[in-house]
Amino acid sequence: MYKRQGATPPPYSNALGIERRYGITDRAQAEKYGYGVPKEQTHSLDSVEEGLSGIEVEVLTGHTKPDLSPPKGAEGDGAYISGSNTGPARAEYRGRKLREGGCEGASKRRLGMNEEDAGQVQLLAATSHSESRSDKPVEKALKDWSACMKKRGRSAADPYRAMDQAYAKGDGTTQDAIELALDDIDCKERTRLVEVWFAQESKVQKRLIEENKGRLTAVKKRMSEVLAAAKAVR
Repeated sequence: MYKRQGATPPPYSNALGIERRYGITDRAQAEKYGYGVPKEQTHSLDSVEEGLSGIEVEVLTGHTKPDLSPPKGAEGDGAYISGSNTGPARAEYRGRKLREGGCEGASKRRLGMNEEDAGQVQLLAATSHSESRSDKPVEKALKDWSACMKKRGRSAADPYRAMDQAYAKGDGTTQDAIELALDDIDCKERTRLVEVWFAQESKVQKRLIEENKGRLTAVKKRMSEVLAAAKAVR
């Protein structure tokens, strides 16, 4: 499945940064870009592979260079990503055997990185978001937000549907998208949606942290060891 980079918040690769965890909230940004994301905030989404040659990608990653061109029928320019259009790298280059997983894989093994650690933390972050969404205060706030949007001639069940509408007709920066984003923010403020959702999710997060204290402590310990190993590299 192809996906246009930056089309779905949050705009950062660190999903815990949560610039748009509950949808767009920055009025000044919305006035200028609508639902679009300023280029300076999307560097973490830029594909390193895009600027490399095919063999450079293979040496670096251990797989072939993905096709980053827009799929047939896609709207807008920019790189598109897909998790299923790469293959194994060649076995060797210029008489030297390529490392398993490329230089990236070799570096991770040298540092002792546990690939599952980030996934575990991200899973908990996703769980807290999905669980809190079904809490009654959040459900009520979402209904109030949707009703507020309806009074403005907008039809959306939640802020993510509004964002989808903005991208359905372009890159999220059209005049209509800007007006939609401002209505979205106004209704968030009127219904206190972000405030309510943040409070409820914080409660869920605290519970999940307590329930997974042993696992998170182990992840923290391993990450500290990885950072120490990285600092020791000369």
